[in-house]
Amino acid sequence: MRIGLFTDTYVPDINGVANSTFILFTELRRAGHDVFVVAPKHGLGLAEWNEEHTVLHLAGMTIKALYGYAVTTPIHAHAFNLIKELDLDVIHVQTEFGVGIFARFCARMLEIPLISTYHTTYEDYTHYANFFDSRTFDEYAKKLVARLSRIYGDSSIEVIAPSEKTKELLERYHVHTKINVIPTGLDLQKFRPENQDRTISAELRKEFGFHETDTVFVYVGRIAEEKSVEMIIDGFALASAKREDIRLLIVGDGPDYERMKAKAEGMPAIVLAGSRPIDTIHHYYAASDAFISASLSETQGITFIEALASGIPILVRRDEALAALVKEGRSGWYFSSPDELAEAVVRFASTDVQERARIASWCTECAAPYSKESFCRDVLEVYREAIWLYENTSRITAVNIRSDTVILTLEDKKGAKGTVSVTLDDYVKEGLKAGRTLTKKHVEDLRNREQYVKAYQACLRRLSVKDRSRYELFDWMRTHTECTPVEMNRILDTLEEKGLINDRQYCENAVNSLRASLTGREKILRNLRRKGISQEVIEDVLATENDELYAKAFAEKASASIHDQSLIRKKQKIIERMVAKGFDLSTAKDTVEQLDLQEDEENQDEYLRKCIAKAMKRLQKKQSGDALKRAVFRYCMTQGFRSEDIHRILEETEWPEYDEN
Repeated sequence: MRIGLFTDTYVPDINGVANSTFILFTELRRAGHDVFVVAPKHGLGLAEWNEEHTVLHLAGMTIKALYGYAVTTPIHAHAFNLIKELDLDVIHVQTEFGVGIFARFCARMLEIPLISTYHTTYEDYTHYANFFDSRTFDEYAKKLVARLSRIYGDSSIEVIAPSEKTKELLERYHVHTKINVIPTGLDLQKFRPENQDRTISAELRKEFGFHETDTVFVYVGRIAEEKSVEMIIDGFALASAKREDIRLLIVGDGPDYERMKAKAEGMPAIVLAGSRPIDTIHHYYAASDAFISASLSETQGITFIEALASGIPILVRRDEALAALVKEGRSGWYFSSPDELAEAVVRFASTDVQERARIASWCTECAAPYSKESFCRDVLEVYREAIWLYENTSRITAVNIRSDTVILTLEDKKGAKGTVSVTLDDYVKEGLKAGRTLTKKHVEDLRNREQYVKAYQACLRRLSVKDRSRYELFDWMRTHTECTPVEMNRILDTLEEKGLINDRQYCENAVNSLRASLTGREKILRNLRRKGISQEVIEDVLATENDELYAKAFAEKASASIHDQSLIRKKQKIIERMVAKGFDLSTAKDTVEQLDLQEDEENQDEYLRKCIAKAMKRLQKKQSGDALKRAVFRYCMTQGFRSEDIHRILEETEWPEYDEN
């Protein structure tokens, strides 16, 4: 396999990224692969290879504030042509800026699968740009870090995180690419106590003025604010006041070096050794009895593993990234303040030779899983998976945004094109911009969600015609879409969040509309329950309504439309209409009794005569004489007229003559 490792920092730089990249480079070559490193150099000029043709150096500027590292631009035309000639199978980028951006450019232009390792928790470094110590700026900077991390992660086919802590951080940033947890491997044999030259260890202790009987604590790393070296010095100052046979050796350099050196001035128990060659670091662990770090910015803690592999325990601040490394009282101790650090230092310094031997055994055991061989094997597996995934990818060639829906045009490796619809929220959250490469699995996931998108759009169209309740839309989707109940409820939740459906508002509007047509309470309840509105909401909306006022208005309207009826019949019809309109029977009866029907009472004889004439006209074709009179009488009784009134009017009525024979 031909592999390109792109990094903004490489040996002889002393830091975790440079060291991790060098170890991976060495192990991959040992495994028989062709490996090339692309990294910046100090100075101008064109990109050039080293003598072994394994490291391509890009021109860069030295930045003193950045530990003296070389920083380069993301544009290198000559280097691009040289990289093109390598015919790489994969590009593995170790950093996010300068060379990191160039790596992404090369991967895209040369159509090579890109893998990225997220080594650094940049949100722990925002203070370097926060010159005015502004809380607002710091919050903005951390949001920017999250956004950039998501963009970098989603531009990769696979992402490697050195610890679960880093994986969880990237998931919190909403990185959608698969994240593989692979701790950086070390040359454990190089650090093991039995492989150390005790003569060199003795010479180092002598160089720094340490006695054989002194208990020496060492810190290895950058001297920078995020490493909290100041807390170590404060804690050690407290401990040295309790014991005279303890010493602190600080190995490293950085922007806080001079300040920490001044702070330690006058403390003979503390020695700052400055920067030392990376290939000699194992000697400093071997010359020490324990390791101290107060940093909370570690993604994995390589120096912690180096210390454990050297058989010395680690005193560290509590951090989830260290859960697998620190077994309290066995491979190390936790502290959270200078006072607790001082207690841990004194506690360890008080252990005897036999106890330290047991601790050394436990420490090397904790470091065992972090071998360079396991590291190389796991990374190669990611490479193989990335190559397979890349061959089955599609690129977004066009984006068409329509309201809350985005239509993506995709083109696969064979040139086949197609479209898929996604929600605007997913488009933004997943960074689905033109030019983005999607794995086959990602495309399949989007297509599975497309039914959801179509259902969502259909709901929007239905809502554009008229308001709907949540239940109405759910019932419609149940019979017209293939969405699962979970998806349907998610659509409805989204519509509710956007204020496009609101059962309470729907209920209020419906009640207003029904009340305008003088609908009674019972019918309103029935109608809205059929729409899925809860009884509680309906009752709450109706609580402010006076059903009796609407009952009276409807009864008066009904009364005005009923003519030439007996009082009994008219009241019955009004009550029937009121019940049909949704007023309860009791309310209807009470309302009718309160109506002003004086005019109807005064005209009862006239209405009765009309009723008799109507009945006579209809019945005389079949009956005559007394039989006709009886039939008319019965009919008038059914219309609610009183019998005495019927008899009286019948006596006044002229009947047609008939032949008794």
